[in-house]
Amino acid sequence: MEYKEEYIKGLLFEKMAGTISDGDDTIAEKAIADIPEIKAYWLKLKTKMDEPGAATFLSSLDEKAAWQKLSPKLADQKTKPLFTGI
Repeated sequence: MEYKEEYIKGLLFEKMAGTISDGDDTIAEKAIADIPEIKAYWLKLKTKMDEPGAATFLSSLDEKAAWQKLSPKLADQKTKPLFTGI
């Protein structure tokens, strides 16, 4: 099965963050092994993430707090029907 490059790059970010599923990790690992451009991207990403500021940033992320902050804004958004005359 073929995957789009953007999808694979998204998996690489999940892999870096430690949030990737086992199945997706298998896909990412195969892409890293088989596609030179993806391997180069992965190595570049790992290099960036090894910089001191990156580790500090990742350790400061709080997903639960982010959702709590965003949730009221989402609840306030009203959806409108696309068609009213049907």
